[in-house]
Amino acid sequence: MTDAPALTQADLDAMTKDQLLATAQQMGLSPANASMSKADLYDTVAAALGFVAVDPQATTTKTKDFLSRLLTNPTPGTSQATDFLARNVQAGDRDYLGRGLV
Repeated sequence: MTDAPALTQADLDAMTKDQLLATAQQMGLSPANASMSKADLYDTVAAALGFVAVDPQATTTKTKDFLSRLLTNPTPGTSQATDFLARNVQAGDRDYLGRGLV
């Protein structure tokens, strides 16, 4: 990831989908692409900039991070999941930076 631009949350709130995509790509965030929704792009950029708090009770049915390292997830879909450094994952299928889980 390249250096994060100096943005505020208000800056992100005012961005269009195209601006969010350009920002995500400038920051080297993966899998930022045009097929993502504006909300997903916003969440990805906001998380990378530290604006989005990750739900401490996040659950996922996924069992591995984006590099296929095992998550700590005793009962997938019903228990709190963390990555190999004990960082919480986002509910659903994203890690703390919005990268897809497997």
